[in-house]
Amino acid sequence: MSDNLEWEDPAPLGMTDEPGAFPTDCLPPAFRGMVRAVAGNKQVPEELPAMMGLSAIGTLAQCRVAISRGHGWVEPLNTYTVTAMPSGSGKTPAEKDVTRPLRKIHKRVRSEYNDVLTGKLDELEVERSRLALKNSKDAEKEIDRQIDELKEQPEPRVLFGSDTTVEALASLMAVNGGHAGIMDGEGEFFGILSGRYSGQIPNLGLALKAYDGDYYEVGRIGRKQRDMERAVLSLGLAVQPAVLMDAAKSVAMRERGLLARFLIAVPPSLLGTRAPEGTPYDHEAMALWEAALEHIAAMPIPDPEGEDFPTLRLSELARKLHVEFKAWLEPRLHPDDGELGDLPGWASKHNGRVLRIAGMLHLVSGLGLEDEVSEQAMRSAIRIGRWAIPHAVAAFGWDAAPGEVSEGNCRAVIAAIRRRNITGWHTQREYHRAVKNQAWVKQGGAVAVLKVLEALVESRWLMTATKTDGTGKDVVMYRPHPSLEDPDGDR
Repeated sequence: MSDNLEWEDPAPLGMTDEPGAFPTDCLPPAFRGMVRAVAGNKQVPEELPAMMGLSAIGTLAQCRVAISRGHGWVEPLNTYTVTAMPSGSGKTPAEKDVTRPLRKIHKRVRSEYNDVLTGKLDELEVERSRLALKNSKDAEKEIDRQIDELKEQPEPRVLFGSDTTVEALASLMAVNGGHAGIMDGEGEFFGILSGRYSGQIPNLGLALKAYDGDYYEVGRIGRKQRDMERAVLSLGLAVQPAVLMDAAKSVAMRERGLLARFLIAVPPSLLGTRAPEGTPYDHEAMALWEAALEHIAAMPIPDPEGEDFPTLRLSELARKLHVEFKAWLEPRLHPDDGELGDLPGWASKHNGRVLRIAGMLHLVSGLGLEDEVSEQAMRSAIRIGRWAIPHAVAAFGWDAAPGEVSEGNCRAVIAAIRRRNITGWHTQREYHRAVKNQAWVKQGGAVAVLKVLEALVESRWLMTATKTDGTGKDVVMYRPHPSLEDPDGDR
């Protein structure tokens, strides 16, 4: 086979960018330090602690403050994030490091509540003893009623278990001021939402409403009607790629718009490239992260049913940047020729997602309601927003029907060619080996890889030829486009 080949320029694969590394450098110092500390110590992609960090911020901020861009556009400061990583990647240890300050706050809130409750119960017991001496039976019954009612009150919570069913979560949120956070490094709650444990029947109503801070009707709990005027939920989930793949294929998850509400990361796996030990645990960086979260936790929690919920304001430059980002994004939603035309649900929510991220970065910087959200916070949020688009395209590309080839799978093979520096002529086996651990390969096997190679030949990213092996059998060979030999080459 000749090496003197005439190559044509390869056809673009939809979006012009492949999923890239999270822009950690744009984060505020306390957030940035935590991301790098956890990623280095646990040897995970920076996407994981960054995504979990955003959800941790949202868990504390969502019940305290919202953000406005003006003209009636207000977004709650909660977020749904999901990071897809294979089994054994260190999802759970990294999640625990990120959320350790959040769990400390959770325990303290419950402990402080119990201290107050004990004091109130002691006061009522003293009052009942005094009434007993006066033989005031009716008054004693009233005291008993108050004691029983206090004992029935659930403890306030910041976090809820990842094994909580949707029905139970709604009831728990209703007696918790309408807010909840779930941080899950095992993907259990994502499975509950998508119906993996309930006959593939997703239960999405609460998650859809609580993303936007909407009214949610729960019904009667105990003696009281406990509907939520402003239900807000933050989710920080890490799942195996197959779980996210199933969600991308779910008609209910896509058409009802739950997956569209998620900020999605599909980082490359570090398995097989990790050092024997991670970097030393950075106690200073983690202490700064804890202080940043404590700053948010110290903000008062207003009445969720109040008319004037506290709202962050944008500086004029920040507002202008967000307007420009919206103008940049809008043409990409066009159904005919827009790069995001087949993701209208996810893309149409992206402006609000970026606005929320700006508010979160503002708070984790140590600022509050009295400060305007700055130009720098908005620039950073927009960088994260642009980073997120190729990741969403890759994730939603996993919904290709049997026999179809998704853009995400084609990009996965191209990324593997660059990463492994595959040059010259090779059989299908070499390409299969390069992507063998990816979920779509495990599911579709050699046939799935062959279909992607054929698609890449058709789009001129690969060239094919046939040679005869030592047994006289014809073998199909593939050669990558020369531009793939340059890691920064034309994509």
